[in-house]
Order: sequence, then structure tokens, then C-alpha cells
Amino acid sequence: MSLSMVCHRSRFSFPAALLALFALVLCGMPSGASAQEPNAPIRTADAAESDSEEASEEGRHELNLSLSHAHVPSGASDTGRTEWLTVAGWGFNYNYWLNSRWAVGVHTDLTIESLVVVVDGDESDEGFIRRSRPVAPALMLSWKPANAWTVSAGAGREFDPEGDLNLFRVGAEFGRPLSAGWEATAGAAIDIRPSAHGTLMFSLGLSRRF
Repeated sequence: MSLSMVCHRSRFSFPAALLALFALVLCGMPSGASAQEPNAPIRTADAAESDSEEASEEGRHELNLSLSHAHVPSGASDTGRTEWLTVAGWGFNYNYWLNSRWAVGVHTDLTIESLVVVVDGDESDEGFIRRSRPVAPALMLSWKPANAWTVSAGAGREFDPEGDLNLFRVGAEFGRPLSAGWEATAGAAIDIRPSAHGTLMFSLGLSRRF
């Protein structure tokens, strides 16, 4: 079969560099950052109110711009065989913090390369899906279990000229403060498209809270 759309592959070891930077950021986190003191007091309504006041002081709005790399286990090679592909992209996230622990927002991934995906291992003509620089926004609920960590989950839709797909997204992010309102972030996320394929994404970004 002749594929009219050729998958673009990175000519440098960007995934390895991204993973290395991600590991360095994680290793820099203090070992006791997420540990709770044995004799910590039980949280009360006053503590919840304090969380809300803290969110107001830091700013309830958050914008994040990131450089990402998506790994696609079910990509298609030039010959039409299944192979692992990596494609570059950008991430644009907005969060509204309800308090210091919970936020709602829209997280959007923009893939800047085109690819062909094999669905359910079917390498016949009918088993291929072409994706042409898709845009994938998702409505997300985020929870911050510790000062440096945020986990998120939600659902959205991937928009593409070749056809739109529903998706579910889960992710985790580590942040390191740089200055007032600014934070460097490293994250990982999984997109699950029930009718097609899944992707694993790693990202490095910069966040601004106001």
C-alpha cells in the first residue's frame, strides 16, 4: 500500500533529552516535600478557608506553555507496518484554581507533525488513520496533593481535517518555583482514544499564575 502522507521523524534524540531533563527536575525535589508530619493536625473548615485565601493570594488564574513530545506505539511506518513513532507538539493549558488544592481548566495539545496510525493492529487499507497536525483540547479537573505535584484527569476531543476523535486524558505534573508567579514544569500524560489509538506525552514548560 502507498501512503500519501509520510510520518515525520525527529532527527535528533529529543525524547532522550526530554526524559533526562524530566528526571533531573524530579531528582531536585526535596525528599520530604510530599510527606505529612506524623502529628499534623486534622484539617478543619478553617483550614479549608485558609486554602481558598492562599489561592487568592497566589492568583486563581494559571497559564502554561509547554514543549511536548508524544509517543505513539501504534504508528505506521513508510511501508505500512506498525512501529513506535514520536511526534513533537505544543501544550497550552489554562487552569482556574478554586482553592490551593483544586482547579478546573482547559488543556490543549497541538501536534505540529503529521502521522499515520494503525488501528487495532489492522495493517490493511481500512486499518489506517491519518492525522494532520491535530488539535486536542480537554476539560480537566486538577488536584494538588503536595506543593510541587499536580494530577489531572478529564475528557475532550481531538480535531483533525481527517476526522475528529473523542479522548480521555490523565496526567501528572511537577513544578519548581522560579520567582513570584512563575514556575518551571515537567509533566507526563496519557491520551486514550476509545475508537482509535493512545499516546504517551512528556512535556517541559513554563507556567504563570496571576
